[in-house]
Amino acid sequence: MDQEAAKLGIDPKDYQAMKLECASLQSVKDFVQDLKKVLPRGRGLDRLVCNAAVYLPTDPKPRFTDDGYEMSFGVNHLSHFLLLQLLIPELKKAKDPRVCIVGSVTGNKNTIAGSLVKPVRGCCH
Repeated sequence: MDQEAAKLGIDPKDYQAMKLECASLQSVKDFVQDLKKVLPRGRGLDRLVCNAAVYLPTDPKPRFTDDGYEMSFGVNHLSHFLLLQLLIPELKKAKDPRVCIVGSVTGNKNTIAGSLVKPVRGCCH
C-alpha cells in the first residue's frame, strides 16, 4: 500500500492502513474499535466505502466464514452490514457523510455484468 500511495503522491501522514478480515465478524468489531481510536475527536467519519467481495462460482465445495456463514454471504453482506451499523455513530458526527457499498463482481470481465457495465469518464470527482 505504501508503494502505491507514494506513486500517487499521497503523503503517509494522510492515511493509515488497518487490518480488517471481512470473513470474521470479530475482526469487523476489532477494526471499528481501532478506527475509533485514530479518528479525530469530534469530527467523525465522513466517507465509508465497502468494497470487499468474494465471488467463487467454480469452487466445488462451499467455503465458510469464521462465524459459520457461507463465505460470499458473510463477506459481501454480513460484514458490510455490521461495519456500517457499528460506524453509524461516527458517520452522524460528520458534516456531510457518505456511504458507498460496491458490488465488485461488476468489475469482473468474466461475468455478464462485468462486460456490460462501463465507467463513464468524468462522471465522478
